[in-house]
Amino acid sequence: MRRTGAALLLVTGLSGSAAAQRGSLTATLAGHRKTPASDTLALRISVAMTPGWHIGATRPGSSGLPTELTWRLPPGWRLVATRWPAPTATVVGRDSVFEYRGPFTIETTIVMDGPRRSGPIQAVVSYGICREVCIPGRLTLTYDVR
Repeated sequence: MRRTGAALLLVTGLSGSAAAQRGSLTATLAGHRKTPASDTLALRISVAMTPGWHIGATRPGSSGLPTELTWRLPPGWRLVATRWPAPTATVVGRDSVFEYRGPFTIETTIVMDGPRRSGPIQAVVSYGICREVCIPGRLTLTYDVR
């Protein structure tokens, strides 16, 4: 009996350690119309990551992977503006890199041109989450406009 308990504790300890070595990124997509009858939609992507990890900015500099945002919109809808927060500049060797280290939000405005006033919107976030090395990742977020 004692050997089984010790083996179980060892496996649990290794699993927890392995999980701590890989960072994760989570995000949510929320939105609202500017007014109830408006054709303008305000969207917000809220992003958070494992403490101690970071992701590259859209232009990360000489190293790191850029974070990219791709929208999938219903036909006739168009993206008007996307606002990213200012990234943090960090010196690596002789170069500067630009990154996000904590929670942040991306704000986007979309106009619903055409006959459709409802439908699904998808935001695809491609990123590299980094500590000593960068691990590529991708999230697809969906928001249903009603």
